[in-house]
Amino acid sequence: MIASWLVVHTYDANELFGRNLVIVANIERQFLRPSDEREIHFFFKRHREPGDVVEHLRVHRNLGIGVAAIVLAFHFATRVLPSICALWGTLEPLR
Repeated sequence: MIASWLVVHTYDANELFGRNLVIVANIERQFLRPSDEREIHFFFKRHREPGDVVEHLRVHRNLGIGVAAIVLAFHFATRVLPSICALWGTLEPLR
């Protein structure tokens, strides 16, 4: 559950970052001229593509997916696989 929370939180943080970047870009458009894009670092020329994930947040997302995969693989190896290999009499469905 914690790993899935991390992944969902990462997507939410990315959406907030994208929204704030659009706000900054709209403010920059009010004060900067088109010729300024050659002289300073700008955000107002174009918006980010939908679905683009910031690299820092991409690392968090991949960490959450990796932790979830490790936990599920460990659970399968220690609980599910031994139950399947054992006699049906020792199978505990609740586990």
